[in-house]
Amino acid sequence: MCAPYLLSGILDIGKTNYDEDESGDAKYLKKMAALIAVFLALLAVQTFALELFDLGYSGKMLAALAPTVPVFCMLVATVKNYREMDEFMQRVQGESLLWTINVICFLSFGYGMLEMVLGVVPPIGVIWILPAVCLGSGLMNFILMRRDHAE
Repeated sequence: MCAPYLLSGILDIGKTNYDEDESGDAKYLKKMAALIAVFLALLAVQTFALELFDLGYSGKMLAALAPTVPVFCMLVATVKNYREMDEFMQRVQGESLLWTINVICFLSFGYGMLEMVLGVVPPIGVIWILPAVCLGSGLMNFILMRRDHAE
């Protein structure tokens, strides 16, 4: 029953009366909260499906990739939110993302050099790249906003 409402809110299909009264930030936060809830639900379903059922190769692939759908929707919502920001906030967001990507690239390069020289280093899964970018970008946003408010 709530799936059509949730999807319409996520995909910006249709409008209700209270949607017009909300600010863009409030709608963005509600959309992100709903998408995080869907992600967590799909993650739970994935975990139980992989543990309880003898899935074939394609079933395991579907179960593994199911939680990526709300993550993709979160990325689309973030881009839409970025386009609605004023120039100052776009500059801060852009600079924080540049810093984050450069730091992650630098760290991965250094890690690769250690791996090449030492041969054996603890493996780090690529699943941690997106959370590292999100966390790093949020941290850099905080630092840049404090710096800009201090000036």
